[in-house]
Amino acid sequence: MRRSSLLTTALLTASFALAAGPTQAETIKITAIGGPPPVAPNVKMLKNVFIPTVNKILKKGGGKYNIEWTQGYGQSLAKMTEVFEAIEEGIAHVGVVIVVMEESKLPMEQYTFMIPFGASDNKTMAIVGQKVRQQVPEMDAYWGKFNQEILSMGAEAPWHIYTKFPITSYKDLKGHKIGASGSTGNLLRGTGAVVVNDNMIGAFNNIKNGLYDGYPGSVGLGFVYKIFAAAPHITEVNFGARMGSGISVNKKEFAKLPQPVQKAFRIAAKAWTGAYQKVENILEHKFMGIMKKKGATITKFDAAQRREWANALPNIPKEWADGLDKKGMPGTKILKTYMAELRAAGVTPVRDWDK
Repeated sequence: MRRSSLLTTALLTASFALAAGPTQAETIKITAIGGPPPVAPNVKMLKNVFIPTVNKILKKGGGKYNIEWTQGYGQSLAKMTEVFEAIEEGIAHVGVVIVVMEESKLPMEQYTFMIPFGASDNKTMAIVGQKVRQQVPEMDAYWGKFNQEILSMGAEAPWHIYTKFPITSYKDLKGHKIGASGSTGNLLRGTGAVVVNDNMIGAFNNIKNGLYDGYPGSVGLGFVYKIFAAAPHITEVNFGARMGSGISVNKKEFAKLPQPVQKAFRIAAKAWTGAYQKVENILEHKFMGIMKKKGATITKFDAAQRREWANALPNIPKEWADGLDKKGMPGTKILKTYMAELRAAGVTPVRDWDK
């Protein structure tokens, strides 16, 4: 993010500015942001659940504090790839961070992207993800390197693949250029596809213009960014649900807030997690129906087809874990903990990545 634009935004929004009279509620100015438009479930719940929950808690607590919110969604205050930096620098004080957009800065958070074919639903993934974080505290602590505190993570619906042509096996991708963002490109290793690293925002136009022929993503992403309109063959591979987004705050500024406000933020972040998961499921069904009515062809892989794809991949999780270990991060610990918690939750892994 350019410093000039950040500075301009900072001057406009201020930084947790406090103003209070002797008999008035203390007014606190806070900027909340999300890269996607508010139709996206993670941002929709920031706007419709997180913020109203904070306000409700503070009002119920006697009205001593009043939040004056500045809200910026759909890249109005920060681009998709700049939200994390905006929070780090205090331009925004709280926001939805999409972890796959921050692969280099948040390598440990990529575990559900780097260990594919895990939990097939986000309810199970949420339970497993919480237990992983409890056993690997280094994950939460790492956000502090970037002047942030992660208040809560949310599990998103499983990812599939959108293509311009029908597929019945991973082998059908051979020779085709397929777009992918960051670590999601690993899902295509071993398929024979040519991976084109590209942000999902540009997927529709780039598929239309022939830059590539498909893109992996969730039902929500495929609908919101109209990927299905350019690549109408939706194959429900179910690469697994992901711990994809989180509510993060600027750590230094958050510490300056009165304790009741901090507490309200923490409670609201948990409420956001629950609402995000619920609305993801509701909208997944709704969006899939709309895409089908608009001409999309939907095919669902069975267990054998999924297993075939998983077995065609190199052992990406081990490569990823070993790489983190060498950098002093608990990669192997995350991998083993995640796989153990999947099994404890009743999930039979499509492939035993830890063995």
